Order: sequence, then structure tokens, then C-alpha cells
Amino acid sequence: MPISLVEVIKGVGKWGIWEITEDEDTLLTLYSLSDADKLYFDTIKNEKKRTQGLAYRVLLRHLLEQDISIVYNSKGKPFLENNTAHISVSHSGKYASAFVSPTHLVGIDIEKISERMPALASRFLTPLEMNTVNLKDSQLLHVYWGAKECLYKMYSDKEPLFSEHLLLQAFDFYNPQKSSFISIKTHDFEQKHRLFYKEIDGYMLVYTY
Repeated sequence: MPISLVEVIKGVGKWGIWEITEDEDTLLTLYSLSDADKLYFDTIKNEKKRTQGLAYRVLLRHLLEQDISIVYNSKGKPFLENNTAHISVSHSGKYASAFVSPTHLVGIDIEKISERMPALASRFLTPLEMNTVNLKDSQLLHVYWGAKECLYKMYSDKEPLFSEHLLLQAFDFYNPQKSSFISIKTHDFEQKHRLFYKEIDGYMLVYTY
């Protein structure tokens, strides 16, 4: 079983990571495509993306311990068909991840750590963050990127701008809890969420609730 990690968060839900070692045909033996899934995969021509999409579906099925089907809204946000639980999914390279909660909005992001991230910092950091964050620390910047990806997924309907509406509270990357807070603030809405992060095999995992 290629599940690399599963963590239960009491009172919230559970998240997991799947290391993708299977091809598409093998994953299809672990997950039966619903009509909604078939329509979705008919639009995906890239084999790697199809495999990643199947992997996080298999993972969600394992986390929920039941058959599932995913549908997407107009913003591309995934939902469980005929199920009110909140979900978030992400994939990068050889890993797929998923977070599910019956009660909380949740977000999860996994990204292969790249030395190119500092060159992209101005696209997702606020002006305040640009002046206070170590712009040479690629790992730290991946936490900022991942945290904002998580929050964007949670509130995509509000169309927040990464460098304007999403702000990560300053934190010590090496703090034992590996945690901080991130906020969304628009002209008519404000909310704060806990976030946690960990490096896994050259990838940065970030999740929020």
C-alpha cells in the first residue's frame, strides 16, 4: 500500500499522502470511476495528471472508508458528490495528498521544493511580507506559497489575491510545532486559520483548518 502517511486531527478530520508508484491502469483497479469522474477524466489528456487525479481519489476513498465521487464547481473547487464533508486535494511530482473533515473548511498543498521559488516571491507575498521574509530561504517561501494555496482553495469563491488578501503571520520556520496562522482579509470578509507544515522527502506539505 503506497500510503506514505495518515494523520488524524481530533475534532477536525484526517489527512494523508499517497506516494504514486502505480500506473493509471493499476489505480483504476483500486477506484471505480463514477459518471462524474468519467466526464472529468475525458477532459484530461496529460497522463501524469490523470494518474495524480486518480491517486488522490484512491486516497480519499481510503480516508473516508467508502466509495466516493468528486465534482467541481465553476471555480474548479472539488466537492464530494452526495456527501457534505469538506475536502481539499493536492499533487506534485510523485505525491498526492488529501484532507477531509466533516465539520471544518480545510486546505492542503504539497509541492516539490525548488530553488526557483525565491524568484517567484513577489507574485505571492504581500508588500509587508516582502520586507520581512528571508527571500533567499526556499523552504520558508514554500511554506508561504503552500499556506496561501490552501487558503485560496478554501475561499476561491471570494477570488482573493495572493499578494493582497492572504497574509501569513510571521513565524520561526524551525519552531517545534511547525505551525503558524494565516488570514484572509478582503473588503467585506476576514478569517484566520491555523496552519501546519512539514518537509517530506524533498517536498513541502502545508495544511490548514
